[in-house]
Amino acid sequence: MKKITILVTIIIFGVITTAGSAHAGHRGHHHGGLLEGVIIGAGAAILGTAIINGITPPPRYERIYVNDGYDSDDDGYDRGDRGRWSVERVWVEPVYKERWIPGHYSRRGYWIPGRYHGVMIQEGYWETRRVWVRN
Repeated sequence: MKKITILVTIIIFGVITTAGSAHAGHRGHHHGGLLEGVIIGAGAAILGTAIINGITPPPRYERIYVNDGYDSDDDGYDRGDRGRWSVERVWVEPVYKERWIPGHYSRRGYWIPGRYHGVMIQEGYWETRRVWVRN
């Protein structure tokens, strides 16, 4: 509700301050009215967004711990978080994309049937990962 109230207040204030008084006379006396109004409106929208985002606190995410004491791995009851972190080096396999090579004649005139050929997209690499090891 605060957001709407602040936004409406900013819009009303912007309209009141940017509205000019009526001028009798030739049109050429006042230059840049439309452009000036668009610029002021865009500035008011940006300022209003900054104010609304500054007032609203960021969402808080809390950790939820669920431990009923039952460990499904060994069909027994868990005695707590007994274990340690271990760092392992793991080889990540390279990534290949299968590419179709159509059938064709070789330089000597022999027919070579079509086939799929693996083209490497990403090379394999070693990666270190943290793994929880139970004692």
